[in-house]
Amino acid sequence: MAHIKITRKAIREDEIRTFGMNIYDYIGKNQKQILIVAGVFVILFIGWKLYSIQKQNVMKETNLLFSQAASYFQMTLMAEKPEQKEQLTQLCLDNCNRILNDYRSSPLAINTLYLKGSVLFFKAATAKDLDEPITLFNESITRSTTVNDKAVGYVALGYAYENKYFLSEDRQLLSSAISAYETAIELGKDSAVGAEAKLCKARLLELQYKDNQAIALLNQVKQERKPQASGIAGKASDYRDTQMDFMSQQLKNMQNFLTFSQAAQFAIDRLEGQK
Repeated sequence: MAHIKITRKAIREDEIRTFGMNIYDYIGKNQKQILIVAGVFVILFIGWKLYSIQKQNVMKETNLLFSQAASYFQMTLMAEKPEQKEQLTQLCLDNCNRILNDYRSSPLAINTLYLKGSVLFFKAATAKDLDEPITLFNESITRSTTVNDKAVGYVALGYAYENKYFLSEDRQLLSSAISAYETAIELGKDSAVGAEAKLCKARLLELQYKDNQAIALLNQVKQERKPQASGIAGKASDYRDTQMDFMSQQLKNMQNFLTFSQAAQFAIDRLEGQK
């Protein structure tokens, strides 16, 4: 009997055929279960795609609502007629409430908390009216993810406590306002937010007849926020284009506008003049 040599290639081909037959047999026996699993994967994939599309739509709608709310707030501050101011304020609050009710998990919800608090702050007529802005500012601080945003929140919180003090004359509120400004100073350091917080704290120190401490704080602001010369403004006459020349002149004039440093100097002059 002749000896048949089995090659490695033949063995490999036989293994492939056997594997294929086993898979075919398995599919035949478990077809229903496989279809169910495949259907689940399809549903999950479609669901993920729908979620992605919905998330994009949510972000677009949230951005639109917030943009409109911010615009309404700006118009409210500039409105002259009381009825117009009231109407714009309500439109702004409606948009803020829509975001906070329907899209509270959106990143813009933090900004919305701050915006709504600001709107209610300007609308407040009594000490009690400032309770909600204080709550909103505190929540925006808690949810803020950056140091600068938290500092901004603490400045707003300080303003709310300060104004509630003036409306109620509760001395504890004055301490709460100073504490909020101090936290903003610590977080804001030498930034614009920190400078604003220092000006606010100096104002309250003056109310407590701590003029020397107030002047020391104002001197810090004066040095830290000293305006720098603008290179563009120095080249104003070099522009041949009339519009560019006009714009550069405006930039030059802006150097003479009120800055944190100048505000600090005015306050120092006033305090020293009272001695």
